[in-house]
Amino acid sequence: MTDFDVHPDDPTVTPDGRTRGPRPPLPADRRIGAYELLDVIGRGGVGTVWRARHVALGQDAAVKLLEGASAAEVARLVQEARALAELRHPNVVPVYDVGQDGPTWYLAMELAGGGTLASLAGAGPVGVERALALVEKVARAVAAAHERGIVHRDLKPSNVLLTAEGEPLVADFGLARRLDAPAGLTPSGQVVGTPAYMAPEQAAGAEDLDERADVYAIGAILYELLTGRAPHAPTGSIAGDLLQVATVDPAPPRRLVRSLPRAVDSIVHKAMARDPDRRYPNARALADDVRRYRDGDPVRARPPS
Repeated sequence: MTDFDVHPDDPTVTPDGRTRGPRPPLPADRRIGAYELLDVIGRGGVGTVWRARHVALGQDAAVKLLEGASAAEVARLVQEARALAELRHPNVVPVYDVGQDGPTWYLAMELAGGGTLASLAGAGPVGVERALALVEKVARAVAAAHERGIVHRDLKPSNVLLTAEGEPLVADFGLARRLDAPAGLTPSGQVVGTPAYMAPEQAAGAEDLDERADVYAIGAILYELLTGRAPHAPTGSIAGDLLQVATVDPAPPRRLVRSLPRAVDSIVHKAMARDPDRRYPNARALADDVRRYRDGDPVRARPPS
């Protein structure tokens, strides 16, 4: 399924539907804060990510710019920086700085040089052991967020960076919300996230999402690493993709990869159960079951009936 967020990707329109003014030009010296911008490494509907270098320290970084940002976008950027700074987990991307330089807000993070899980899965199915090792680390990083009351809400392969050594780093907490706080930055009824990795209740527009929405997304990431394809094929429209996720179960991974162990198929099935009550209650429970399999112990997940 196409990897996109459910908000307009027109750079002249903000995610909350307002018309955005023209993006201000970059400074002639390509300096933002303490960083020199070198080249673009990613683009999205609300910003651009640059490879940059701290001028005084000579340290490379990834710098996300929000040019001509709305107040809601700036609030999400600051929210993301705070979440990243609070977590301080070895598998969460470290944040260096957040600030404003003229009209441009920016967030500086560690530059991961190994691509993303999306680029890894795009080359075809990943071996079972490697897929489980990666997902266990992702799940434990997300568990650290859950234990601080933070739900990511937009976990997907392109939001898991890889270091040059192949270690996963969970990134992009811009759509995260705290369980003890009102939705706040998300207008009532607005669906946020990426359909291919979205829990059914999230696709249906539920506003009271909890840890189990992230569990589903981690299961969808594992599904793609094991099979080389996203759980759902694109329908050609956002509405069609959301309806499909909300109402149609994906093909069992073992039907696509016959050699897949039944226990691993059961882990994916439990993580991606349509009923949230049938999923792992949180990311740590999922990580623990993956560890049981890797240690040769029986898993808690049962085969689908």
